[in-house]
Parts: sequence; structure tokens; C-alpha cells
Amino acid sequence: VEVVVEVAQVVESFFFSSFPPPPLLPPFPLLFFLFSFFHLLCVCVMTSTLSSKGNIPSQEVGSLIGHTGGVMVAKFNGNGRYCLTGGKDRLVKLWNPHTQLLIKTYKGHGFEVTDVEASSDNASFVSCGADKMVIMWDVTTGHIIRKFRAHGNRVNCVVLNHDATVVTTGSYDSTVKIWDLKSNMREPLQVLAEAKDSITSIQSTDTEMLVSSVDGHTRVYDLRMGQMHDDQHSDAVTCARFSNDHNCLLVSTLDSTVRLLDKENGSMLAKYVGHTNKQFQVKSTLSYDDAHVWSGSEDGHIFCWDLVNASVLADLKACDTVVSSISYHPKKHCLVTASTGVGEVKVWKTPPRDQAE
Repeated sequence: VEVVVEVAQVVESFFFSSFPPPPLLPPFPLLFFLFSFFHLLCVCVMTSTLSSKGNIPSQEVGSLIGHTGGVMVAKFNGNGRYCLTGGKDRLVKLWNPHTQLLIKTYKGHGFEVTDVEASSDNASFVSCGADKMVIMWDVTTGHIIRKFRAHGNRVNCVVLNHDATVVTTGSYDSTVKIWDLKSNMREPLQVLAEAKDSITSIQSTDTEMLVSSVDGHTRVYDLRMGQMHDDQHSDAVTCARFSNDHNCLLVSTLDSTVRLLDKENGSMLAKYVGHTNKQFQVKSTLSYDDAHVWSGSEDGHIFCWDLVNASVLADLKACDTVVSSISYHPKKHCLVTASTGVGEVKVWKTPPRDQAE
């Protein structure tokens, strides 16, 4: 967008310096109209660019202090009022990130907590961990609703369907398993075993499921048609997610690159570089309006890119360790990040307008 603005300014300057302004009653009404339209277009583009930059949550407004070990995951709930964190101290914590208030702590895992997800009604949530377990919790009481051993190795990721009746898990054992929470069955409803290495992320909608793996593939499962679309990437995939309009895939790989892909044909639409991601799982996400791409980094930084032209809009220092998890508010320009440093969870919001300028 910045390049477009600069080009527009140069062209505008050339036209207005090459041709005198039209008289009060222009002899060439069409030319006058074109000049006016082009000038208005330049103003709109520049205004849009400034507005976009002003919507970047680049100011650290607080820290969520409570974990005694590295924090593996931090996620907003569905409405963005609260967030859940899970860490190496084997605890899950519920916060109000806007006031940095710790609301409740949930204890039940035997090893580090790797992922969490709240139900759509906020009455329950699920967590998974390196103890191979998946636990469903009652938010208010803190009681365990259901606990089961989901895999033969650590569970890396977990997602709930909209009505919290089906949970999907991905594991280091290379499988994705779908579980019916309404029944007492100890076996999954379905096992997806196409991956050849550890599952790193899962995202599901009512009709589709996106799975990423260290084997360098992303797989989109059409749940209605029973079909799978497989894309191979240049390196191990650490994170993948749908864009908010569900037309694109955002994919992070261990070559320090985040890519935006067309969901239908797998073609690359944009590439985002500048961060470091060569050894550890680093997650990426999109702003709620799909205007910006965000990613953590192994050097403790958080990067923000413009979705369209892939220019770096922000490079924020968050910590001295790996920024492992990043979550964007579903309705506002607000961010929570977690790192492998002791108890480092930070909240970011847009600075006041006078500071942004």
C-alpha cells in the first residue's frame, strides 16, 4: 500500500505540474473530472493506509503473571472477554486480560499443557498435554467433566466443535482423532492417519478441518464430501489456519517464512519474512479483519505484516526467549502473546491516537 501511495503521489504531481488547473468553467470537463477523481483516490488510499497503521496493537499494556514455568499457549475465548493459558507448570489459568486479573486456576495434568480451547457458550473448555491426556473442565467450578487418554504420545493440539459435543485432537504420534463427548466410548469416532510426522495444529469449521504436520503438509478435510486436499510445503509446518473469510490458508514453516495460500488451488498469494523460526514451534495468526498477519519469533520478537503487500508494519520486542503462542481478539485490535520464558504472557493494544501519530 505504501508503494501504491508513493506512485500515486508522483503521478499526481506530474499531472498537476504538466497541466494548468482548469478555469472556473473548464473547456475540458472530462479532463477536469479525471483530475478530481484521481486526487480523491490518492486521498482515500493515504487515509486508508494511515488508518491501517493506527489499528496495530503495538503497545504492551500489561502482563498476566501467575505461571511458574514457560507458557505454551495463550488463547482468547469466543467473545474476547477472557483468555486461557497453559504452561510447563502443568496448570491452566483463566484471565481477564483487559484488567490482568487471574480468575481461576485449573490443576489436573501430569505434564506440561500444550493447548486449550473454550466452548462457544464459555461454560466449559478442553485442554491437552504432554501426559497424553485430554481434559474437559467446568469453567465455574473447576471440576473435571471428562478425562481420557487420547493418544499413545503427547497431545499437541485440541479443538471443540460449536456445541462442545465433539473434540478433535492431534498428537506427536502422527494421528488426528475425533471423539464423541456425549458417549462414554473409550475409542474415537474416527482416526485420520495420513500424516507421517507429528501433528502441529488443527482448526475446524462446520464443514472443514485444517491439519498441519511436521511432515511438511497441510491437509484440508471436507467433512461433508469426505474428501481431502493435500498441499506440500518447503519445510516442516509449525502452524496453519484459515483466514477469517475462509478463502485462504496461513501457513508457518521452519524456514522462517509465513505464507498465504489460496485454499482452492494451493497457489501462494503472499510470503512474509523477517522473523526467526528454524527450530521450535512458533504460531502465526491474522487480525480479526484479515488486514494484518502476525507471528511470534524465536528471538523474542513479534512481527506484523500487511496482508496484501507483505511489508513489515511492526517489529515488537516481547521477551528474550521464544514467542511460542499468539492470539488475536475476535472483535478488537488486541493481542495476547506467550513465551517459553517463566510466566511471560503479555497483552498488547493499539496506542492512543496521539502516540500512534
